[in-house]
Amino acid sequence: MDGLPGRPVDLEVTNLESLGTTIYTWMTWIVICVSIVQVVALGGQTIWLEGNGQPIQKLLKLLLLKPINLLLLLMIVSNLLINAFYYLSLSSHEAVASYLSTISTSSLLILMMIYSWERGKPVILAVSPHIAWPCKAVVLTFTSSQIAANASNLSSNLFRGNNLEASITTWQVYQGLLIVTAVLLLGFEFFTLAVYALYLSRARRADLSADVRRLQVISAYGVASALWNLVWQVIVNVNNHVPLDGNSLARLRLALWLTSFELGMPAVYLGLQLAMKLHLWKETAREVERKKGLVDRARQVVKNASGPGSQRDDSKGPILCNA
Repeated sequence: MDGLPGRPVDLEVTNLESLGTTIYTWMTWIVICVSIVQVVALGGQTIWLEGNGQPIQKLLKLLLLKPINLLLLLMIVSNLLINAFYYLSLSSHEAVASYLSTISTSSLLILMMIYSWERGKPVILAVSPHIAWPCKAVVLTFTSSQIAANASNLSSNLFRGNNLEASITTWQVYQGLLIVTAVLLLGFEFFTLAVYALYLSRARRADLSADVRRLQVISAYGVASALWNLVWQVIVNVNNHVPLDGNSLARLRLALWLTSFELGMPAVYLGLQLAMKLHLWKETAREVERKKGLVDRARQVVKNASGPGSQRDDSKGPILCNA
């Protein structure tokens, strides 16, 4: 084992574990506060940017019934619950709190997969409509595998007290399902990353209509989101599968950094989605202003054409517009 000169390694391990607990506690509270701000931001975007002075009942429907808004809200709440339950597991050492944090993480991953499909669907269909149904199949398989993994994890914990063999078997099933979900998630993220990059390369040579610009925004943020999600999943898998090696100081230091990033990265991902939503609204507002400008110019042309000097005397012939 490694350690500082002149100090027992066991004391170093204890101090590092204590430091890790303190950092994790602060990280959970920071993410919880950020999640609350994100809920407020999502509500604010819906009310002030999309609401257009509608009554509160319609605003609630816009927030809760519009798929993208609902998915964003559920993802933010899931991330908040992950950190709240993780904090409880740190402070109380209750297995139930740790399991609920795991369930919340699984829910977040399912929601992120569905969101990635719903948000990226216009771009995917623009690139190739034929790949839509395989994407749906992947999303459905991933969701089913996550639910089955959670059931296996729960069964393993329930069997642990009275049926050790069943507990080990269900735990092995759980680990296998985790591998399946990790492969599906990483594969889908690589796929969407490639689709977004392909669309951006093609859009450079296309006419930049309003629809093209919106899909460019989705693609640009999609590339950033996919890359961020891939890094997050790599950190999660490294942190979960690199052996502790007897609680060595090097491994504990690595776990401290990886777990800190693991806790904070979903909040950044969700921040990217809120930024994309705002950018898309700006594109829509810009297009509305452009169309309004065209209408105003058309009206001005008509007004000028029908103004003084635009008509001849009836005796001189028919009424003509000035060129």
